[in-house]
Order: sequence, then C-alpha cells, then structure tokens
Amino acid sequence: MHLAEQMTLHPTEHIDDDTWTALRQHYSEGEIVELVCAAGIFNYFNRINNFLDIEITS
Repeated sequence: MHLAEQMTLHPTEHIDDDTWTALRQHYSEGEIVELVCAAGIFNYFNRINNFLDIEITS
C-alpha cells in the first residue's frame, strides 16, 4: 500500500493530495485513521527491534 510505504520511507513528510484523494475513494475518515495507526505501530516495532538488534525467531 502506498500509504504505508510513504509513512515508512518519508516519515517527516505530509501525505500528498493524490494519496488523500485515492484513500478517500475507498475508505472513510475513520478507516484511514486506522490504517495510519496500524502502519505507525508496525513502524514503531520495527524501529525498536532494529535499534536493539533483536533477531526474529520462529
């Protein structure tokens, strides 16, 4: 999804108008907030794991 990629690769930039328009065609405002929160939580966990050099185990 472009939103998650944009959040991950460019975390300090605002979401561009084209992305907002595309999101609003398919999702409600509440659903967009949920998507942003889910992507943010996964980014948070990935950054913590990378910082602490935690290896993924199965």
